[in-house]
Amino acid sequence: MDPTDAFRGDYIQVNLEAETVPESRLDRSVIEYFARHKGGELTVYALLKKDEAGICHVKTVSAEKPRGGIYLKGKAYEWEDDEQKVYIDYHLDKFFVPQHSGKEIEQAATKGRAAAVVKIYRGRAVITNLVTE
Repeated sequence: MDPTDAFRGDYIQVNLEAETVPESRLDRSVIEYFARHKGGELTVYALLKKDEAGICHVKTVSAEKPRGGIYLKGKAYEWEDDEQKVYIDYHLDKFFVPQHSGKEIEQAATKGRAAAVVKIYRGRAVITNLVTE
């Protein structure tokens, strides 16, 4: 947990599952870009799919903007050859929670028992809440 802000509460660094995407979910154009540009940066679109519980997961990532569906716009900025995955920055990595609750939420998140509630409009997103089991 990071510092507390007297007006906004505890600051939490958020790491989303959607920020690390395996090669199997990458469009060919993204794979080819990173094969040619080691250490490069690419604007990408992550098409999301809801599961039975209503939680969204990355279905595919492409350099082309989707014509429909729910998607996030981000920057793919690092390719890990040995792990065959790409890291994507959606600018969803910071959030403030009520004072003195940050440590509890971060502990739940490290155990996989937290989820971000996100509103998305035309690829841009904002975290509205963090919930724990």
